[in-house]
Amino acid sequence: MIKRYTVDIANTDHKKITAIGFAKLLDFIVNGDVEKVILLVPQIGNFQHVGLAEIIDSLGHKIFNSKKLKKDHVIQINNSEIELVSSRDIKKIRQADVLFAYCSSGKDLTVIDQLSGIKNIIYIPWIPEEQAEWIKKWNPEIIPT
Repeated sequence: MIKRYTVDIANTDHKKITAIGFAKLLDFIVNGDVEKVILLVPQIGNFQHVGLAEIIDSLGHKIFNSKKLKKDHVIQINNSEIELVSSRDIKKIRQADVLFAYCSSGKDLTVIDQLSGIKNIIYIPWIPEEQAEWIKKWNPEIIPT
């Protein structure tokens, strides 16, 4: 069974929502609970200019930073492999302990929810209505802001 998480977006800016969701992902990594992490983003080409990249870079990690996150490149942190995947390649995902769905569309969420081999999904919404539909369908754990 897939465990699902999302961040309460009420009265909170998107950068803060992303940071809160990313902190949940880091909890998984630090606790050694995951071997494979997928960071799913709408596009890889502009990744270094989005809020998630800024948050990753603010950690000041030499290995785990937005410049190292590239298509078909895996970063190893502790026991976790972290890979950046674009939305157009969702169907290629076969396994992940955590899939971090950053600004995924409703269409993307439908495909994500049909994937097998995913243990946890952390969904960072862009459009509140899409998040509301996803919450209604899956009743995920809401990460407080």
